[in-house]
Amino acid sequence: MPIKKILIAVRGSESSRSTIETGLLLAATLKAHAEVLHVLADPLHAVPAFGDGMTGRMADQLVSISEKDVAERARLARSMFDQYCIRNQVPVVTVNPPAGEFSAAWVEMIGYADALMRRRGRLADMIVLGKPTFKPKLATSMTAQAGLFETGRPVLIAPPDTPKAIGRNIAIAWNGSAEASRAVAAATNFFAAAEKVTVLTAESERTPAEAAQELADYLSLHGVRAETRIFAHMADKPLGGAALLKACDDVGADLLVMGAFIASGFRELIMGNATQQVLGEATIPVLMGH
Repeated sequence: MPIKKILIAVRGSESSRSTIETGLLLAATLKAHAEVLHVLADPLHAVPAFGDGMTGRMADQLVSISEKDVAERARLARSMFDQYCIRNQVPVVTVNPPAGEFSAAWVEMIGYADALMRRRGRLADMIVLGKPTFKPKLATSMTAQAGLFETGRPVLIAPPDTPKAIGRNIAIAWNGSAEASRAVAAATNFFAAAEKVTVLTAESERTPAEAAQELADYLSLHGVRAETRIFAHMADKPLGGAALLKACDDVGADLLVMGAFIASGFRELIMGNATQQVLGEATIPVLMGH
């Protein structure tokens, strides 16, 4: 499906700068509309429930502190958005974004970030998030989980620093899984403008070495010329994320495409060690499908 609308979720911290800028760069690259969403937490929800020794005055003070924190986060996030849009002459709209053209809108909503991610994310073609924390029950982790696993949409994880380009040199981490296949489907929007595509495969008991060439042959039917590279073999232990990131660096990739996995039966964000290492240490955008 062509990418016409991108949802960019921002937290209101300094790390949000790269998320905003990466998302808007992506929207400009794909000539899509970007909706930058900042969720304001309800201060009453941020205050612990009344317990022994908690007076009304103490509760009021906690609410006041929480309100100031919520307002400061919103101010910082909006300032980052405005600065980028002014500096890069981004067309900002409030209603009726033009179809097939780059534009952006700022959206503030009060509520639970994960619930709003599910609601708004299902009405976007792609979602951009900052790096997840992998700490269960935290709002940032729950929002990442909702975006990755509960919207049915591909998610691009922004790197710590804003990239200069996205999708000119694409690396695909391929293991033949359904999740990786969905990630490749999402990446089709980048292939036409890509100067280089490389299929990276780690040979294992589940993934034969020839899997890389099988994907390359499939992509060739879509007019995509892809190189292949086996970056790890069964004798290499562990077959971790560090080897994948090194392979991306070796080929000069500016976008990594890979599947996102969650442990069956768990709602918390639980990924394999290799995937967590990739998301934790990647310096390029990571496009994930589930």
